[in-house]
Amino acid sequence: MSDKQEKQQAFISRNRLAQLFGVTPRYISMLVEQGMPQHARGQFDFLRCGMFYARFLTSAVQRRGTSTDVIIAQLRKDRIRLVSAQADKARLEFNAHEAKLICLGGGVGNQF
Repeated sequence: MSDKQEKQQAFISRNRLAQLFGVTPRYISMLVEQGMPQHARGQFDFLRCGMFYARFLTSAVQRRGTSTDVIIAQLRKDRIRLVSAQADKARLEFNAHEAKLICLGGGVGNQF
């Protein structure tokens, strides 16, 4: 960028950038530590920072996506175990009721 273009370009403050991004000024400082470009101390090029922030958020979503996949897999395993336990309980209850009916009826085949 030439000196003339740089002089014409307007930079915004940390507080204004935070307001535009919907975050706190402290969060902007954290983004600077993560590599967000700044022109001078407390002076930011909105376009360059916006591109950085978009990449930063995309990366965060992708990292979170991996952990979400792990959580979903664990929930599926837990759901299978729950359904299996419910089926076992239903079988036991059925067998208990069947045993009562057999006792009350005097056995299978004695009805005729």
